[in-house]
Amino acid sequence: MKLTLLGLLFLASVGQIFAQAPGSGADGGFVPLGMAVNGATGMIYSLSQTSDSLFVRDRGSDAILATVAVGTHPVAVAVNPRTGLLYVANQGSRNLTVIDVNTNAVNSTIPLSFPPLNLAINSVTNRIYVVDEAANQIAVLDATNGASLETVLVGTKPMAIVVNANTNRIYVASANGNLVSVIDGEANKVIAAVPVSPNPIALVVDRGNNFVYVGYYQSNEVSTIDGRSNAVTGSIFFGNGRPSILH
Repeated sequence: MKLTLLGLLFLASVGQIFAQAPGSGADGGFVPLGMAVNGATGMIYSLSQTSDSLFVRDRGSDAILATVAVGTHPVAVAVNPRTGLLYVANQGSRNLTVIDVNTNAVNSTIPLSFPPLNLAINSVTNRIYVVDEAANQIAVLDATNGASLETVLVGTKPMAIVVNANTNRIYVASANGNLVSVIDGEANKVIAAVPVSPNPIALVVDRGNNFVYVGYYQSNEVSTIDGRSNAVTGSIFFGNGRPSILH
């Protein structure tokens, strides 16, 4: 199966696959691209670090329907279609902007004690998982009130994070640790550390089939992790260059 960015966005829009990809940060490093799809409405959300804004786009026409001011240096966005709330991780202002997707208005702001690099949300449990790269840990928040519930240590330099809401498992790719940590969302504990190839920086979760796909920095490889065994079952290679999930 050939994974393309267009295909991943379509699958995300129907709630089957959720993808994250890296983009070039202002400091020359790699940070999340800052894009999400609302599976309930089909709206596409993207971030601008130039204007510190969130763009709301219609999937059919690609027209920008709204522009919402967020915190400084936004790096990642996640939406909970069940609650109708969207969360933007702002690295510069060290907080999360909470937006009502029905009105495209800012609902509230959740302060953080660290600059977030990435985030994901479990739409079933309504938990937010925020990457604290400097501390090599994941902060677990209650999306209902923004309260901090737990911190979970993972591998070195965590970058990508995805959630399989069907199994309540959270997957974190650590670029310097060359592993993917598997967190039990009920216990907030790492239950497996899956060795992968060097520099994993992108993840895709197939909720229905319980697979996780891992992309790598400057590599044409995509590895497959079986969510049942927490083991790599194989890899796909895309000829020359990087696979589409890293664009």
